[in-house]
Amino acid sequence: NIEPVNYKEVDIAEIYKRADADKSGELSRAEFLAMYLALCVQRFKSNPVLVVEALLGFIDVDRNGIIEGKELKVLAGIVGVPPPLLLLPMSDSLHVNYREVLRTMYAMSGQKQA
Repeated sequence: NIEPVNYKEVDIAEIYKRADADKSGELSRAEFLAMYLALCVQRFKSNPVLVVEALLGFIDVDRNGIIEGKELKVLAGIVGVPPPLLLLPMSDSLHVNYREVLRTMYAMSGQKQA
């Protein structure tokens, strides 16, 4: 759901150089993860709605733009609904059109939708 960033070769070289903390010329798993998380944080700081879009896109297993049934239970668990309530049946008729929610969030934030 989220548009990729197209980095230039010079940008990638600089990012890699900063991530290579031990100056070995290779990234360890820890260095790679730190670089990846830093890039994510940078991107999310410039457009905080991307965090919501990424999360909802991940939960929407069937990619139909609607969180329903089992997907809605996953979302409810993430936002802190007590586990006993998650055992209750949840109808597919109860749903959230998250693409519409995102359009509203982008409009309110003044950010351009990805």
